Amino acid sequence: MTADATDLICRGKAKISTKSGSRGQFKVCEIVFPFITVEVIDSWISDYQDGEYFGDFTIQRIFNHTYVCRRTGGVRISFRAIFTNLVIYEGTPPCEMNLVTNQNHKLENENLNLKRQVENLENQLAVLNAKNEESNFQLRSELEACQSQLVSVQQDLEEEIGKSNGLLDQIETEREKTAKSEKKNEDLISELAESKQALSKKSPTPNSSKLDTHKRKKKVAKSDLFKIAFGNYFGDDIHCVSQLPSKIDLKLIDEDIVADRSRLAAISKLLNNKTGAGYTFDATSLTWEKKHV
Repeated sequence: MTADATDLICRGKAKISTKSGSRGQFKVCEIVFPFITVEVIDSWISDYQDGEYFGDFTIQRIFNHTYVCRRTGGVRISFRAIFTNLVIYEGTPPCEMNLVTNQNHKLENENLNLKRQVENLENQLAVLNAKNEESNFQLRSELEACQSQLVSVQQDLEEEIGKSNGLLDQIETEREKTAKSEKKNEDLISELAESKQALSKKSPTPNSSKLDTHKRKKKVAKSDLFKIAFGNYFGDDIHCVSQLPSKIDLKLIDEDIVADRSRLAAISKLLNNKTGAGYTFDATSLTWEKKHV
């Protein structure tokens, strides 16, 4: 700048600090411009606390040997300039923490709070992820247990179905056996009826009218011989015998019947056909003994 330079108004930063010298402590205002830095020492600086301030400043050169710093109101204040001979302060003096500084601090605080909130949210997210992972692990374990139990139930069900099918097959087999047994019984009943009919057709011998009458009476008794002889063992229903005795006594003692071996053989055959057991007649003891089942 030359000696005839006009005033130059700039926006700058002023830093006020307390220093120590030969006369004790004193306040120093260091004004920083984009192209110059000036240090000002004056009593008005004592009105401000140490710190950084922003404001508008006027740089003015009056004389090569005279330098003044003026504040609003035109009050002239002498000062000492360091680093340059070209400093005059004029305009609004540095103010305590202006709005811009307060807003900067507020924004910094908000930024710090946001960072803390982000960290808190990140911590919560980490906790939730851990809980979610634990829940997923527990759910997977429960699912595997349910699947294993389902497989076991399916196996048991298949086994029970196999048993049921086996029972159905057994029932069908028993039905077939019952049908065959009923058919056999019908054949035996028919055979017995034929035998009775053949016996009833036999004519009595001559000179034995009294004996013939007795024999006719015996024929009536012989026709029901099986029931009379074995009724105590089998009851009315001989088809439902579950346990057969090893020996059956002939309850109806009739010498005429015992002497008739063909009749005894027919009765033995009928007995074995109805019971399915191998009974053999013993003429000495007048019993049927079971040899095998």
